[in-house]
This record gives sequence, structure tokens and C-alpha cells, in this order.
Amino acid sequence: MVRSKNPDAYIICTMGTMGGEDIYPLIEKAVENFRSENDDRIMCYLSAVQKTANGYGADWHPSEITQQQSAYVLADKICEALGMESDKVGLDFAENGKYDVAINSDSGANAAFYVGYDKSFWVNMVMGGEKTSDIQAYVGEMNLISGKYRLEFDYTTGLTKEIPLYVKQHGSESCYLSDTVNSDTSTAHYSKEFTVDSSAENCEIVFELGKDNYYNATFSNITLIKIS
Repeated sequence: MVRSKNPDAYIICTMGTMGGEDIYPLIEKAVENFRSENDDRIMCYLSAVQKTANGYGADWHPSEITQQQSAYVLADKICEALGMESDKVGLDFAENGKYDVAINSDSGANAAFYVGYDKSFWVNMVMGGEKTSDIQAYVGEMNLISGKYRLEFDYTTGLTKEIPLYVKQHGSESCYLSDTVNSDTSTAHYSKEFTVDSSAENCEIVFELGKDNYYNATFSNITLIKIS
């Protein structure tokens, strides 16, 4: 009906702000079928999803924070549909990052990890190896563009520990952000802003967890928001 009344319109389909992301693949399939009929002015995307950490609005509806995040994603998709350049301000570049752990087993390091449905990152250190870098938990495969970013997450460990933290391009020695997280048995929040001077592919957030044995580390609500 939309196409018959507006033959030149761009159609953007979305789902997710109030949940329903489990059936989003059905939306993708419907759009794929529509595009197969020689209509390329239609697209879809999964909107920013309500998280407990963002709080709730009236009657348990998505909070103002979630609504704002959804608006930023929509603005980016409108630019994409119209062939315009987007500054991608407000987007979470960690949203689709790859969660993984690199273990230097040659040093004796051994660890297991699990990523929850809410993308909480749980790492269990058995043997820490010789250096903090012998176990690296990371969120990788992020393509960053020039601008200012804010990294935020919640964290806790089973012991008092200083955790080296980096944001950098994979394989590079230079860092956009280099810091230390002071952790103990209580949950704490981290927030820090930094600047990326030029666009770079395959970037990563790295937590160095090695050296100490027999402890757990949990990172949750990890976001990397472009703020300018």
C-alpha cells in the first residue's frame, strides 16, 4: 500500500526498542523478498533495544535514554537510504563488536569465558600466566571514524586488582585510550572520553586480565558511543 501510493518513497522498517528482537529475522526475510521484486528503496534495521541499565519510562516503556539512542540510529539509517554522509554521532560502535578472549597458553595461562544474552562478558581465570597481557578479553572488529568517543561499562572482579585497559587498532602499539581500571569485589562503573584522529578499521577494546590465578571478572553494559 505504501509503495502504490508513494512510488518514489524510501521505506525503512525497524523493530527492537520495546523488544521483539527475536523475531527481527522475519522482518529481514520480508524485506529481502520485497527487494527481490526489483524494489531497492526498502531497508530494515534492528533499533536500539531497551536495557535495564538505561532505566524505564512511564508504565515500563523505554526510557528517554533508549528513545534517544533509537533516534540516533534512525537518523543514521535515513542518511544511508538517501545516500547522504552520516556523522554517526550517538551510535554505539561496540554494539556489534566481537567478544572474545586471547590466551597465551605458552606462558601457562588458562581461562574460560561466556557472553550473556545481554552481552555481559564473564571471564574465569584459572592460571593467569606471567604477565597481564597473557589473558586479554576484548571487544573487537569495530570500524571507528574520526571523532570523540565515550567508553562506558560496569565491572567487578573477585579480588582487588588493577586491570590495564586499551582502545586501539588491532596489531597496533599506539592506543586511542590507555588506562587502568581499579577493581575489587564490588561492582563499579567506568566512563572515559577519548579522540580518534583518523578513521581506522578492526579496532578493539582490550582488558588485560592475566598474571593472577583463580578469579572471575565480569564486564557489562559495554558501550562505545560517538559523541562528536
